[in-house]
Amino acid sequence: MDYPFCNAIGLPIESLLRLEDSADHTSIGSIELSNGVVLELKHFLEKNGKGIWELAQLISNLFSVFALTNPKSIQSKIHRLCELKKKLNSKKKVPGYKNISDLLSKSFEPPVKQVPTFSIAANELEHEQEESPANSSRFEPELTCNTSVQTETFDSDDETVKSKNLLQYYSLKLKKKNERLQREISVKQEKLKTQQDKIGYFSIRNINKREEKARQTAKLLRASKSVIKKQKRLLHKAESQSLELGTLKTDNEQLKEDVNKLSKTQDLLIYSQKMKLKVQKKVSSLKIQLNKMKAKSEDVKDEIEPLKLVLKEKDHQIENLLLEISILKEAANFNLVTRNKDATFTDCVRLCVMELSGLEVAVEKVSPVIQTVCKQLFDIDLDKSQLPSSTTVQSIVDEGHYIAKTFISERLDQSENWGLNRDGTTRRKIKIVDTTITLDSGNVMSLGFNRIAHETAATITKVTQGHLSELAGLNVAKKSIPLNTQERKCC
Repeated sequence: MDYPFCNAIGLPIESLLRLEDSADHTSIGSIELSNGVVLELKHFLEKNGKGIWELAQLISNLFSVFALTNPKSIQSKIHRLCELKKKLNSKKKVPGYKNISDLLSKSFEPPVKQVPTFSIAANELEHEQEESPANSSRFEPELTCNTSVQTETFDSDDETVKSKNLLQYYSLKLKKKNERLQREISVKQEKLKTQQDKIGYFSIRNINKREEKARQTAKLLRASKSVIKKQKRLLHKAESQSLELGTLKTDNEQLKEDVNKLSKTQDLLIYSQKMKLKVQKKVSSLKIQLNKMKAKSEDVKDEIEPLKLVLKEKDHQIENLLLEISILKEAANFNLVTRNKDATFTDCVRLCVMELSGLEVAVEKVSPVIQTVCKQLFDIDLDKSQLPSSTTVQSIVDEGHYIAKTFISERLDQSENWGLNRDGTTRRKIKIVDTTITLDSGNVMSLGFNRIAHETAATITKVTQGHLSELAGLNVAKKSIPLNTQERKCC
């Protein structure tokens, strides 16, 4: 695996294990530590069987910024960094980071809480450094080596901790002083270099070279000035041409818009002329039709006049006939016959009752329906005694059922083949089975509806057997009637 962040800061990733096992830990210095470097170090150490605690110690050893930081704080911060990376990998929103690259590029700052240090005898140390320059020269070679201090947590007495913190403070103070001295040395070196350059500039040896160089520079300057003037003229000309081109473009666009408008108006004009011609043709044709219709209307008027006279005569005749009919009705005292001589109802009444029952009229409502129809349509008032009662209606309906089933049994007997169909439905939580028969002629006849508790195969088979046995019994009974009558005649 490549380690781009470690390679970018010049960290030898392959020598980390050797560096960790060795006694001397060389500090990298003040290089900025990014989150990507931390995660790459974690991956490398996990690959080699190390944990986050070893990573925290390695960071505190390599980077001087984390020298005073407790490794436990670094460890907890690494845990938080891993959690943020997991959230960004699962595409969750993390405040302050848009994606993983932002998280990896951000610097890994040390925690706010540092290892406490003691400032005991700090003034004495400064006083000793100012009084004895030999001491500073003695410490100077030691300061050139960037050595970081690793803080470990172990059980010890207070005196050891105090002395350790004091030594850490002294080392940091000397390090800062070393950096300040190095900055002063670099400033002095720059000043020395400028002075040496000045001395070399005013030496007699370099005067001819400088004059020759000055002449060449002046020549180049004159040539460059002429080129600049020429370029300025060309630039001014190009600017004027660009302005002209812009004005021409605007004029061209305006002309294009005008041309488009004119073309649209021309199209509208052509369309209006075409429509005008169409309208004129239509008007001329309508005028011709109007003249024809006027001539026809005059002819029709001539024909209508005698027809009007005939119509008046017919109306007069109709009125006379209506008067005669009303007179004849009153004279005849018309009575509707509903019963035969033996007090039975006529066939017309019986058929009417059967048809009303087939139209699902209730038994109690059949007689009132017949009475209402006769009154409203034929202006005949029937008495209740002239119509069948509810029990008689039920008897007539049963007779109709018998006639219908007898007819179905005859047709079944005459058919060579027939089909049996069933249809189940539920009305008001009641299951109903409808059984129909399709004859060879294509006619469909219903055997009636049956209420069942459960729509099972046994129940449906039982219902079908009942229908067929009933039809068979009717057919047998009908065939046996003529034989009985012949036997009686013979007797």
